[in-house]
Amino acid sequence: AAVAGWITALAFTVIGFGAMLLQTRIYALSSAGPPAKWTTKIKAAVSLWRDPCVFLLAGINLTFGFSAGFMNGYINSTYTASQLGTFAVPMLAAFTALLAAVASALFGKLASRIGKAPIVGIGSLSFFCIPFCFFALSCCDEWEWWLMVLYVLQGVGRAVYESTGKGVFADFFPGDAAGAFANNMLQNATAFALCFFLSDHLKGPALAAVAMVLSVATPVGYFAAYRIRRAQGSGAE
Repeated sequence: AAVAGWITALAFTVIGFGAMLLQTRIYALSSAGPPAKWTTKIKAAVSLWRDPCVFLLAGINLTFGFSAGFMNGYINSTYTASQLGTFAVPMLAAFTALLAAVASALFGKLASRIGKAPIVGIGSLSFFCIPFCFFALSCCDEWEWWLMVLYVLQGVGRAVYESTGKGVFADFFPGDAAGAFANNMLQNATAFALCFFLSDHLKGPALAAVAMVLSVATPVGYFAAYRIRRAQGSGAE
């Protein structure tokens, strides 16, 4: 166990050092103009609330928030730590983030060929399968390393949230990117906040149920928003 801990610590040190070196290769994104007031983003977000598409597209953001709450607040502590050891919790969290980063790039290329709708469907299905495993497959007693299946699904769903999900907002609100992304982040933050403040009531099964319902609602909301934009003559994918 001690050796495994040192290996994990060394791996994270190397990855962290590599991430620090990669920071030297990023573009300078600072604006040459005066800094915007903090109220500007709030106004930009609220200004879009008259458009129902903002709320119809909230599915992937809310689903990710509740699914992450289920994985981090319940699966990690109830199953992963007890069956695999506490070292596995940060290791699998890093694996999920790495998988999401790789899959995001792949989904970006795929979306340019087949459109974003199928990718949203893949993300919704991935999030749906996590609570499905919990309810239908009697997850997760004695699953041990098969628990990685849940982290793979979370990583794929997160990839869609991080890449295609934000791209969908950009497509639907091409003239107001600031307001679109402000709402995108607000919706996800709302899901995380609800998971935190309602933690006494939203236990594992309840979180799983909410994530499952939202994952089903995500493609429904997307196509409803698409039909609205199509009726308005907009070219959102």
